[in-house]
Amino acid sequence: MNEVQIIEGCRKFRKDAQKALYEKYVSSFRAICRRYTNDTQDANDILHDCFIKIFTKFDQYTGNGSLEGWMKRIIINACVSWFRDKNVNNQYIKVDEIIDSRILEEETESVEECDDARSAILNANLTKEEIMDAVNLLPEGFRMVFFLYVFENYKHHEIARELNIDVNTSKSQLSRARKLLQKKLMELCQTRVMVTS
Repeated sequence: MNEVQIIEGCRKFRKDAQKALYEKYVSSFRAICRRYTNDTQDANDILHDCFIKIFTKFDQYTGNGSLEGWMKRIIINACVSWFRDKNVNNQYIKVDEIIDSRILEEETESVEECDDARSAILNANLTKEEIMDAVNLLPEGFRMVFFLYVFENYKHHEIARELNIDVNTSKSQLSRARKLLQKKLMELCQTRVMVTS
């Protein structure tokens, strides 16, 4: 079944077209949900709800733009909503108010040390899985801003609107996420060197 047939079939609520659409995109959309939630069960729940929404609201897809882009927007919006709902009683804390020794240590590094760290990370040939594992260790707020900015190409004002935070908080969260990620990757590089020596 090609994409035109899938689209026409889904508009008519045909099960074979819905199944073809699901099978074509489930893996990539599950990966997106997993990236945002960092939990398999939550990711599967969001994905399930999103496919129901896609199938029941298929008439809203106008054909302008890609079908995948339209569905991906539904997935990302659901992930952001999940994050907001989960954190409704635990409002975003401004990064400036967080006392985290790991981050404070990062801020005391010299420019030369930061350059050395970047070089070591780039030369370590880390796998995509190793990098994503390190990203998934970031605190939840940092991770959400990082994903929206890096993977979805959101601007800071869009992130601020989606997460109901200040633009400067988004910028701070991204900056701190990058520093913390660099530290985690550097630790991974050092561990790798110790194992091979």
